[in-house]
Amino acid sequence: MRAVVVPRRGPPEVMKLIEDHPDPVIRRPDEVLVRVRATSVNPIDTYVRGGVLPMPLRRDHILGGDACGTVEAVGAGVRRFAVGDRVFGLRDYIKGQGCYAELALFREDELAAAPAGLSDEELASIPLVGLTAYQALVDLAGLQAGERVLIHGGSGGVGSFAIQLARALGADVSATASPANAELCRELGAAEVLDYKTHEYRRLQGLDVVFDTIGAYYLESMPLLRRGGRYVSTTVMGNDERVSLVNMLRHGMRMIGSALRAPFGGTRAGAVRVKPNGAELEKIAELLANGAIRPLVAVTLPLAEAAAAHRQSESKRTRGKIVLAIP
Repeated sequence: MRAVVVPRRGPPEVMKLIEDHPDPVIRRPDEVLVRVRATSVNPIDTYVRGGVLPMPLRRDHILGGDACGTVEAVGAGVRRFAVGDRVFGLRDYIKGQGCYAELALFREDELAAAPAGLSDEELASIPLVGLTAYQALVDLAGLQAGERVLIHGGSGGVGSFAIQLARALGADVSATASPANAELCRELGAAEVLDYKTHEYRRLQGLDVVFDTIGAYYLESMPLLRRGGRYVSTTVMGNDERVSLVNMLRHGMRMIGSALRAPFGGTRAGAVRVKPNGAELEKIAELLANGAIRPLVAVTLPLAEAAAAHRQSESKRTRGKIVLAIP
């Protein structure tokens, strides 16, 4: 199969397109082999490639957790899917067997049936950002209809999905963004868009939930919450995007403080660690099918241009998701 591999840490140009990479082989009864038609680029991909995350790389490390495609083969224990089914999902790929390739292995419970009416590229943009937003707002924050939520980074991949999900849940949504992206956030469902550069959001009070998709607004967000409010972040890294002892200790102290406050009705803080979840992805598929949420694809590039996709991701000027198509 064709695959883009990362032989070593470095700039985007270290990635190489291999024309004859060995095909993955089903070894477990719950595995599904998917012929990938599209995958997407997420910031964590660039962190792994660039060495921001201090982790070992396989000799032929393949990035990419998101995929949309068709089932090529199934393990003996698979019951929900059959060869030829169109599926999308998020796989646990940090160990280097990802979806920047023509074929990828998933567990059955990592996949969902692809809803009709959406392209492969649109669906490939959904799993990681969709599950991150769902697990943050629903599983961790327990966001309810009628509650007030502020979403930091409303025009990014996770933020743009979170605005729509929060609105679908019946929440009153505010978001931070640059003036250039304010109208987009309103179109997605934000009732109020605040300029993050001028710190307009600091005037908000009594919020039920703050979802920080940037990971840099903890200190500024806690005073905005009502008693019993919830702050959820996407990262334990600081705004310098490094995994460091200082940042890890800072995160640990926040979690300890949250645990001590919670029994007395104080504000709570947590960080979402997205996990593949086919059942939750099925719920997201329903929202996609009925139009409550629409994918936001910024650009689609061929697999061979993965380096260009990483450069664009690192520019942090992308509205929505960057997708790699695999014809």
